[in-house]
Amino acid sequence: MSDIMMSFAAQSARILQETAIDCCQQYFWMTIAAGIFGFLMACGIGANDVANAFATSVSAKSVTLKQAVVIAGICEFLGAMLLGASVTSTIKGKMIDVSMYENEPGVLMYGMLTSLVAASFILAVANYLALPVSTTHTIVGSIVGFSLAAKGFQSIAWMEVGKIFISWVAAPLITGTAAAVFFWTTRKFILLSESPYKRAITLYPFIIFIAIGLDLFMVFYKAGKNQAQIKEWGLKFMVPAGFGISLFLAICHYFFLSPYLQKRVEAKVEKMEKALENLAASFVVVIASFLGIPVSTTQCQVGGTIGVGLLGGSKNLNPLFVLKVILGWVGTFLAVCIINAGVFAFAFYAPSASGFA
Repeated sequence: MSDIMMSFAAQSARILQETAIDCCQQYFWMTIAAGIFGFLMACGIGANDVANAFATSVSAKSVTLKQAVVIAGICEFLGAMLLGASVTSTIKGKMIDVSMYENEPGVLMYGMLTSLVAASFILAVANYLALPVSTTHTIVGSIVGFSLAAKGFQSIAWMEVGKIFISWVAAPLITGTAAAVFFWTTRKFILLSESPYKRAITLYPFIIFIAIGLDLFMVFYKAGKNQAQIKEWGLKFMVPAGFGISLFLAICHYFFLSPYLQKRVEAKVEKMEKALENLAASFVVVIASFLGIPVSTTQCQVGGTIGVGLLGGSKNLNPLFVLKVILGWVGTFLAVCIINAGVFAFAFYAPSASGFA
């Protein structure tokens, strides 16, 4: 009897192994294709979103183009690794009802693949036309488009998508307001003071302390969700650790870099404007990442630029170009949604495919 049971168990294991191998081979091409188009999508993000984020710093000659590429490479990697999980969970599972795909994992995989394809194509077109579009728009629109084609309107979590729509409007408004307040305060108490150079260099370590401390606190807070030890330590560890490290960096800057900057830096209003635009945009983006809201860095950057520009009067803005950018945001979402719905449906509803059954 034991020999029979062992033989049956071995045969069952062999069947399961063959089935798993066949299943993996069936979807293996999707993995390869997703890697390729994921790389193309990342290139599109670098050419658009990252370029938008560093445009003000490079144009003000605060950093060179090569320096911006190096900084972006390091910070993009750290941001994705340390704070990207919350936004990723929203993108992959909260905008559509994934339970409707429990018995059809291949359909969900193919839909996500076509989302990458459509988003990469739209980003390439936007880059060719030099439009500062939102990569968040493209991937959200792609996923919504494929799910509409696959399962209909009931497959979309419209409340979650609605929150994202609101954030697309709220993020540039909040960033613009924050940038305007930052710049007005800086201009009032630093740039127009009797000794703007000295005040700027003296207060810069304080800005480092606040900005880096806030970022590190959020990193530790997010890490606590996956690390039981950090979670157990709680805020008593996160707050002192985050702001303690930022305090150390601020002190190092004050004693070692400030004397060098006093000799080399020539303060310019333009550089101060661009720095405050970036500060306001990064502040909103980090808070949104902390809350798991996939906001658009492009819209935050544009909002910050508009907010600072309006302080000098409406003559500082190009309304036609701003309108072109806004229409590009809306058009990107609608275009990628329709294109991906068509690409997905072309294969999914083909007569020979039978819905991948």
